[in-house]
Amino acid sequence: MRRCNDSTRRYPPAAAATLMMLTVLLQACGPSGTAVERSLESGILHVGNGVEPVDLDPHVTTGISEIHIHMALFEGLVIPEPESFAAQPGVARAWKSDDEGRLWRFHLRPDARWSNGDPVTAGDFLFAWERILSPELGAANASMLFAVAGAESFHSGELTDFAQTGFRRIDDRTIEIRLEAPTPYFLTLVMHPAWFPLHEETLRAHEGERRRGSGWTRPGRHVGNGPFQLASWLVNDFVEVRRNPHYHSPDEIHLEGIRFYAIEDRSGEERAFHAGQLHKTYGLPAGSAPRYRADDHPAFRTDSYLGTEYYLFNTAKPPLDDPRVRRALSLALDRHALAKQVVASGQQPAYHFTPPGIAGYTPEARITEDADKARGLLAEAGFPDGRGLPDLQILFNTTDHNRRVAEAIQEMWRTTLGIRVGLYNQETRVYFDTRSRGDFTIARASWIGDYPDPNTFLELWTSWSGNNFSGWQNPDYDDHIRDAASTTGPDRLESFQQAERILIEQSPIAPLYFYVSAYLLHPTVQGWRPSPTNWRTYHGIRLEKKAGILNN
Repeated sequence: MRRCNDSTRRYPPAAAATLMMLTVLLQACGPSGTAVERSLESGILHVGNGVEPVDLDPHVTTGISEIHIHMALFEGLVIPEPESFAAQPGVARAWKSDDEGRLWRFHLRPDARWSNGDPVTAGDFLFAWERILSPELGAANASMLFAVAGAESFHSGELTDFAQTGFRRIDDRTIEIRLEAPTPYFLTLVMHPAWFPLHEETLRAHEGERRRGSGWTRPGRHVGNGPFQLASWLVNDFVEVRRNPHYHSPDEIHLEGIRFYAIEDRSGEERAFHAGQLHKTYGLPAGSAPRYRADDHPAFRTDSYLGTEYYLFNTAKPPLDDPRVRRALSLALDRHALAKQVVASGQQPAYHFTPPGIAGYTPEARITEDADKARGLLAEAGFPDGRGLPDLQILFNTTDHNRRVAEAIQEMWRTTLGIRVGLYNQETRVYFDTRSRGDFTIARASWIGDYPDPNTFLELWTSWSGNNFSGWQNPDYDDHIRDAASTTGPDRLESFQQAERILIEQSPIAPLYFYVSAYLLHPTVQGWRPSPTNWRTYHGIRLEKKAGILNN
């Protein structure tokens, strides 16, 4: 578990929303005005960021809340243009590939610097890539690098010499990467935090080369190469970053800093926004979007969002080791009601796992509500009308939104299948740990695409995925995903179709709905552009007083 430096305050998770509201009341009553009003002078952006970060180590974390902070503190070879996700120069000023798309060469900009002033070199990237692939670290996102020749073998321990992989340092300003096969989404792949460079001297100083939680991510120790540097981290309150004076493109950064608030309670976050303490909310309370839409509220925003909410079945535990039980549970769900009546922010019901239309792929396999078939499968598995079914529980991280969904599904299963399922909520950090240990029967989960390609969703359920917590493995499924990695065009898409058919038939998961990003944004925030992954590098975002400013 992460420790914080002596100046860091620690608050119990249950107190986080209360603490935020106390801050709201104290600041709103003071002569200095609200945080939003003061930010016009300070240049500090205040954003809700969902859950408390598990860590600020980009090789350890897998959550969106952490990625938001990583994108401020680090920069990879290329960075995403927000709306199109096209690759833009990051640390690399230029790049090219051979005709087959197998061999890539990146040329680093000479003015790239770490936040302590050290130059960013090719060696910093290779150090980081060797670290995330090292078996000792056990990084869940190590598979993000498996497109590179030898990377998977090195991660498994089959290959012990990193120099034998496809990563090569030509000189301090040039990197060469050789892929196992042409990878059409490769440039978007390298935008992910799993590919970020790390400051080798900092990690070695704190014995963090192969170890989690070594302390190198604490304020005063953290060294990054992004547009901002870590200033403070008040656990269960906020992480604050300030402008990095050594960033190579200072004219593109207009903010002096950002505060990322850990507010899991959506209602509390909404109140904080209307009290002038946030420029942007992470989300909205379940069911509140129609009200904002009907009022044509000027702060209300909805963006497309490449993500799926689903329930995860632990296939290693009876009765969920039986695909008939898993499929019965999935068939008994009214996804339309979940999307349109329970969460009701513009989400679409998910009858398959991969969101439709990614890189020309729309799944043909479907799972729809069929109560009779669900009851028949449950009886066939030995549990007619639910009789004799062992106790099941839904594990979810504590938010009002997640509880509302869990209660709705609990009722669907009771009325349709005659089974009673318990609810079990945990603080997010504990929930992530419980889920990764496999200490659950059913768990709430979500997946946000790391790049606009179906592989980012379907590779999740392979036997080699570090984020597959279902316990489910299927050799035929793995073969289809490997085939997709080595083919192009219609054959590649057909491999994904075959894989998704197996996924839906075997049902290690129950897809629920596809995401939209619904949030509130203060009109003083200019340059905030929608992104399909909700990632942004904070280039071009500024705070600007507007005539007729919104009265929250």
